Order: sequence, then structure tokens, then C-alpha cells
Amino acid sequence: MDICSEINNLRNCGYVNCGIVDESLSLEKLALRFKLFFKPNIYKEISYQQAAALLKNILHRDLAYNSKIMSETKAEELTTRFLDCFDKESAQYYTNGDFYEINPTHGWNPTTNATFDTGILIVSKSKVGCLWVEDED
Repeated sequence: MDICSEINNLRNCGYVNCGIVDESLSLEKLALRFKLFFKPNIYKEISYQQAAALLKNILHRDLAYNSKIMSETKAEELTTRFLDCFDKESAQYYTNGDFYEINPTHGWNPTTNATFDTGILIVSKSKVGCLWVEDED
């Protein structure tokens, strides 16, 4: 089973938008490819460490109620496997909020019509990817 299928199966709440594309795309084209809104001020670049923290957080718990979805260990394993699909040296990571922080209240710029949404867009030399989640209140 590929990593996106496994993530979709294990994050069994909300909607998961996960994919890896073997081509080079701009951030705008990547967002639109995965049916996310695009305005330049929505997305901000973050570090690899922040991207890893964000993915672990959104796989481990839902956005609406902070309910546990899977163990931290499993969320961390899936995060590592997803991020390992990209060349760490050339990859750039983008998100729409601060879900990489441990914070009781988060801020974000909506990229879908869902109540809550966040994730990572990854742009690297030879491929791009998206792991985005949407949850409802």
C-alpha cells in the first residue's frame, strides 16, 4: 500500500487530500492541482522540522476537537515516510497556519470550504506533494 493510501485509511475522520506527483510545479499550480484555494498570502514557507511537527499533529489528532485519531508513534512514522518521498535538500514546505506549534488555539487562512483545514504543500526539483486535511465542527 502506498503512503497516501495508508494515511487515508488510518486518518479515519474528516477528509484527507494526499498525493505525490512526479513533476515540477509552481506552488500555485500545486495548490490548484489538489483543489485548494490559491492566493499568495495564504501560504507561508516553513522548515522541514515545522512541516514534520505539523503532519504529526494533524495525523495524531483532529482539527475540530483535538480528538485522538491514531497514536503519536504511528503519526510520526507516517509523517517520516511521507516526507522521505521528497529530496530533503531541494524541498520547500508550505502551509496555511500554525498547526506545527503546540498551541491550544490555532490560526490559519482557509484553503477550502471546510470549517478547519491545514496541511503541507511540498515543492522539490523532481516532484511535488500535498498532504492536507479538512475537518468539520
